[in-house]
Amino acid sequence: TTEDGREIRTTAAHPYLVRTAYPTKAEHRAQKLYRFEVDLSIKIEDFNRDTVVALANEESSFTVVLPRKLKQTLRDKMRRHQRPRNFNAVLYAAAIVEALARMEVRIRELVVDTDYFGQDKIIVNIVRAAFPLIELNFDRVGKKSPAHFAAYCVHIKQKNADYTATLEDMEQNVESALPASSPAHRGAGFASRKALPNE
Repeated sequence: TTEDGREIRTTAAHPYLVRTAYPTKAEHRAQKLYRFEVDLSIKIEDFNRDTVVALANEESSFTVVLPRKLKQTLRDKMRRHQRPRNFNAVLYAAAIVEALARMEVRIRELVVDTDYFGQDKIIVNIVRAAFPLIELNFDRVGKKSPAHFAAYCVHIKQKNADYTATLEDMEQNVESALPASSPAHRGAGFASRKALPNE
């Protein structure tokens, strides 16, 4: 019998369960870290294997797989349009932008591993064209990095990727990234987005 006098009949198959505890706001973990590291497993130019790009910190991570056939198709299209220069860095940056757009966390800073040393400005221009408020730095993140671990676990099939890139999405991203990759066209290409989308 309930407090208001109503009766609830039960059977062994359909017992009456009473909820005695309710989650509080304090039990929902608040985001504390806004700095993410970026790393990849298998470089873009290895066209016979899938590339995994990871953005991660100790709280959360997001991984994007660039299938080998997708990389081959985009490379061949860029060649036909006589735009193969800096393709690897451009596609890497476009994958970072795709991850940022899909992540449900707030990000203030990215520390990108130095896989494409000498092409830092290309990556910065592309990412900032889409997310102008995010601070980007470059450093060796190392094998103990959460981003390295996240990418590697997807690469060895220990975990599933958060997103497997499609040709449609990445072709659009690369087309947007190409003008942004040029210092003369800094800020062009992507529609500008907020650095902290969930704030």
